[in-house]
Amino acid sequence: MRPVTTFVPSSRSPSRGGSSPSTPPNQRGHERHDKYRILVVSGHLTERRQWLSLLGERDFLISVADNGKEALRAIQGGDLDLVIAAVMMPEMDGIELVRLARTVGEPPPIIVVARGRGTPDHAFLRSAALAGATATYTQPLSAQDFLAGIRTALALKRGPWTKPQD
Repeated sequence: MRPVTTFVPSSRSPSRGGSSPSTPPNQRGHERHDKYRILVVSGHLTERRQWLSLLGERDFLISVADNGKEALRAIQGGDLDLVIAAVMMPEMDGIELVRLARTVGEPPPIIVVARGRGTPDHAFLRSAALAGATATYTQPLSAQDFLAGIRTALALKRGPWTKPQD
């Protein structure tokens, strides 16, 4: 079992809330951070890279997991503001991840993304929405729509998204 990888995609300081990005989510305090903590979950490296490129220029602390089981452990550890997960993943799909995450005390909003290869993806996304996904998207992703969905989901967790001041 490999731990969830955490990194800061920009050259700015990790956070002003006193936590280091290398500290596992379940070991950090619950103080308010200036940066939103987002977990990106996909078994496909290309997919993760695409999502990270959309998120990378913003002020987020981003963690990466390869499968739904790793993601569920991170969600259970708390201290996440948003999860972006593929609908199809190794070990646990995005639908099951959403369903099980909803049994955790206060789970973060979860956005589920499908690869967009036809009718089955729409059925999977409908199932994810019924399980409690905050939003669903089909690839290819429109950066503008995807970031608008992220802002909306983050507002559900901690209030409106505002860029930290230097």
